[in-house]
Amino acid sequence: MVLETVSGPGGFVVSCFGSPVWDGERQTVCRREERVGAVEGGSAHSGWWRLFDLAVNKSVSVADMFQLGWGVGGETWVWRRQLRAWEDEMLGEFQTLLFTISLQAHSSDRWLWQPDLDRGYTVRSAYQLLTHQAVAPLEAAPGLIWHSQVPLKVSILAWRLLRDRLPTKANLTSRGILSVGDSHCVSGCGSVESAHHVFISCSMFGSLWSLVSSWVGSAPVTTQTLSDHFVQFTSSAGGTRARRSFMQLIWLACVWVVWTERNHRLFRGSATSSLHMLDKIKTFSFRWLTAKSCTFALNYHSWWSSPMLCLGLV
Repeated sequence: MVLETVSGPGGFVVSCFGSPVWDGERQTVCRREERVGAVEGGSAHSGWWRLFDLAVNKSVSVADMFQLGWGVGGETWVWRRQLRAWEDEMLGEFQTLLFTISLQAHSSDRWLWQPDLDRGYTVRSAYQLLTHQAVAPLEAAPGLIWHSQVPLKVSILAWRLLRDRLPTKANLTSRGILSVGDSHCVSGCGSVESAHHVFISCSMFGSLWSLVSSWVGSAPVTTQTLSDHFVQFTSSAGGTRARRSFMQLIWLACVWVVWTERNHRLFRGSATSSLHMLDKIKTFSFRWLTAKSCTFALNYHSWWSSPMLCLGLV
């Protein structure tokens, strides 16, 4: 369920799954399973749990954070170790969100249930919310990058991809690191190497999606943006939760294989065919699914030809 709370003097909205700790001014900003959102019922943003894990003081209140200073160089930010580059980028996005908050010292604490603001939360309304949302909304793409059976490094790659933070040649050219003449795609197609081109529109790498859809038995996806592609691909095999989770894992495996192949072509001078990349996707997905479950038995040869049948999703 998604609840929104406004803590006493902070007037700070926190969206979360489960039951948050509630104690007036001591309402915590971001616990492990919470997602900080925008003020006045704005959309939620996922991923802040990583910063919470690294924070030294995990019980600081919103009011205390504001007094210490939550801007760049503020005393609020004390970490167990130095932040990595992608974590520092996440902190910057979090700080940008905090700058939009207006503290309301005279606001009383209250609970808000977004699906029904008049009657509030009921088990029936929560059940309807969970069962009637067959297709994830387009803005849900950032939340799909985190999958319990996918290695963290793969999710981090997807997180950077959806924010256009990968060191593609187009990005390096815009930063003055490469010249315009050196910004062409490593596949040799002659186009500028942007993130959208590499992962969707490239005649070499983009053709991989049709092969994957044919292998899985899902409908082909044609979209204009990477976020839309992720969300629509996740739902292309059907609306059940198990199928969406499986397709989510396959999309992340495709992204990992494409970017790895791009780097091999650029730095090693080696190249593999689309069919070989498809084989890598089959191998990675099989390993990820079986690695974290001792009782999860799959037949490797059956997986190679019919993954949906192996998972009992047909």
